[in-house]
Amino acid sequence: MWLQARRAMSVSSLRATTRVPRTRRVPKAVLTVTPAAAKHAKDLLAQHGSNAVGLLVDIRKRGCSGNAFHLDYAEQIKPGDEVVEVDGIKVVVASRAIMQVLHSTMDYDESDIAEGFVFENPQATATCGCGESFT
Repeated sequence: MWLQARRAMSVSSLRATTRVPRTRRVPKAVLTVTPAAAKHAKDLLAQHGSNAVGLLVDIRKRGCSGNAFHLDYAEQIKPGDEVVEVDGIKVVVASRAIMQVLHSTMDYDESDIAEGFVFENPQATATCGCGESFT
């Protein structure tokens, strides 16, 4: 389920954009989650109030450049999914998205015009103008 970001903290803050990193470094985990992203994910999970075990990161075919990060609540951890635990929360990377997410960094950014999760993805060779999709 794709939800647009709003200034008020709510489940609608599940928004993701993609950046191509300036330097390429190889982290140890499938996905690196910054403290800002972990804090916001923890707040979202607390507000959600369901049986979610964590935040799900997936890739969907869409946008100008072909692929886009998709965020949702993980109701279960499926075989083959990768789990990154940070500050007491679980970020679940869907098994089908691992190769495209590999070595990415998940951050949370707030500005005057937008807020949402931002992924720096070393697998991306280009992004669209708005940053929501990548190739």
